[in-house]
Amino acid sequence: MKFIILPLIFLFISINVFAQNAQTPAQDAQKQRQEELLKKQEEKKQKKELKEKQKAEEAQKKTEEKQKIEQEKLFKRQEKEKKAAEAKQKEESEKKQKAEDKENKKQKNNPKTEQEKLLLRHQKEQKKQEEKKKAADEKQKKESEEKQKIEQIQKQEQETEKIRLEEKQKKKTERQQAKEKRKKEKAEKKKLKLQKKQEAQAANEEAAASLVLDYDLRFTAASYSNLDYTYKEAKSESVYRQYLGVNIIGKFDDRIEMSAKLASYGISGKQNEAFDMPYLREKFSFFLESAYLNFKSETDAFIPYVLTFGKQYFTAGDGFIIDSNQNGLLGARVKADILDSFSVDVFAGKVDNIDFSVYGGSIKFKIAPAIEIGIYQERNDTGFAYEKGVVSDSGVYTINSDIKTFYDIRLTGGNQKYKYRLEAAQQTGQLVRSSMTDTVDYDVFAFVAEGSWKGQILKMEANAKMVFSYAQAEDENSFSPTFARRYDGLQRIGYGTLFAASGGDSFLILPYGYRGINTIGVNFDVFPWKFLQTGLGFYMYSASDAPPDAGDAGFAKLYGAKADLGNEIDFSVKYEYLNYFDIRFGFAVYTPPTNGGKVFSNTQASYLYQIEVNAKF
Repeated sequence: MKFIILPLIFLFISINVFAQNAQTPAQDAQKQRQEELLKKQEEKKQKKELKEKQKAEEAQKKTEEKQKIEQEKLFKRQEKEKKAAEAKQKEESEKKQKAEDKENKKQKNNPKTEQEKLLLRHQKEQKKQEEKKKAADEKQKKESEEKQKIEQIQKQEQETEKIRLEEKQKKKTERQQAKEKRKKEKAEKKKLKLQKKQEAQAANEEAAASLVLDYDLRFTAASYSNLDYTYKEAKSESVYRQYLGVNIIGKFDDRIEMSAKLASYGISGKQNEAFDMPYLREKFSFFLESAYLNFKSETDAFIPYVLTFGKQYFTAGDGFIIDSNQNGLLGARVKADILDSFSVDVFAGKVDNIDFSVYGGSIKFKIAPAIEIGIYQERNDTGFAYEKGVVSDSGVYTINSDIKTFYDIRLTGGNQKYKYRLEAAQQTGQLVRSSMTDTVDYDVFAFVAEGSWKGQILKMEANAKMVFSYAQAEDENSFSPTFARRYDGLQRIGYGTLFAASGGDSFLILPYGYRGINTIGVNFDVFPWKFLQTGLGFYMYSASDAPPDAGDAGFAKLYGAKADLGNEIDFSVKYEYLNYFDIRFGFAVYTPPTNGGKVFSNTQASYLYQIEVNAKF
């Protein structure tokens, strides 16, 4: 009986202990779910870590496999010995623990008291209340966050509306300020205009009885080794030239200006027809170079204009087609600016006292680059032909009329450093000789392109200029404007100091049959000091039409040339004292074409040594 009671007592004590530590089925289920969830999360985490670890260890495993195989045997032996020792230690520990558990069970009270059961229930209730409170806090937190989001959105909308209103107000203020500024500028312009008008009136009153005198004195001494390539022997010439111009300018007010210029020109030394120029001269006697009246519009006129009457200087563009060559033509001219967009220039004139008319007009558009379109005509009814802008004394032929019409377009642009000019012209018309049956119909084209650069080289001021000029020609149907720019009042000018080419001719006398002069050139100037200028130039010439035996044109055939006309090298040094006086030394050498012996009567180079003195007061 004793053996039966003892096991029952032990069983009863075990049940009470289990009941004391047991939890409700609901809590067990919840705990089990949480444990499963945690377990799944842990498994996922472990799988993820395992995959990452596997990827990282794959490379290392290959190198460590051999070492592991060798170590495994050693580890296995150690593990067996360790397990045997641990198993023995565990067995002894379990025995000891069982003995202690038995002793502890004996010492515990048998059943739970009512107070402990109430405490447990109180704890459960408290736990439920804490969970409810937690849920309520979370709900309140969510509501608070939503409310905060709504308030934030409303605040942003208010700020956006505020910014929009501020920008609207700012624009309104800016418009008002701009309006006030325009009013102010308009008032200031009106005030300035009135002030300028008053100043102009005051200046006119001061200058009412004033006269201005300008003096222009120029002198050259030049030595030429060869001027005429129609002679078998080179002809040298040494000449002295002098030009004196006295300009008288009278201003009555800001609208009327009168000007008259008396000029004296002369040349001393041996003379050749190459030195012929379109000036009235007789042993340095004075002649009337210009005498004209300018009548201007009011300063504030809607269309500003200038009317010019009398013997005046006519120039179209840069003188590619028409230039008075420092010898005024008698006529009238009108210039007007329209809406600051374009200007109009119309003129008509007569050459001295003979029946030679020059007239035309142009429209210039004030854009960048500037475009100018012009139509010009020259009508020669004198009965005499002109060569190089001078009446021909050779008496080769007389004419009934020579009419040339030019359609011209110019393009100019650039800045302070770079500038360029492109000009193209078409010449039409007809030459009628006295025989009435001997006529020439003009239909030729010409083109010029110029570019310039201004800057510094080795801290010295410098400038460079390049030019390409082309003139079409076929027999007498050649591009040959009578009054293109050729003379500066003292001597012949053009591309090259010595050859001095224009589109239709040159200073040097060439064999008959060369027409349409083409030029490719470059000129370079350096200013070591402000008062000293050194220059170097190189030019190559060709002809668009030439005699059959003239030879090959070389690379000039690329643009239609028929013959080579040689080349020129220029060198110059110029000293300038202020703006009143300068002296210049120049040297140039022209080399005729190497294959020109069949047409050129002599093929010797031409040299020029020249000293030029200019003074203005």
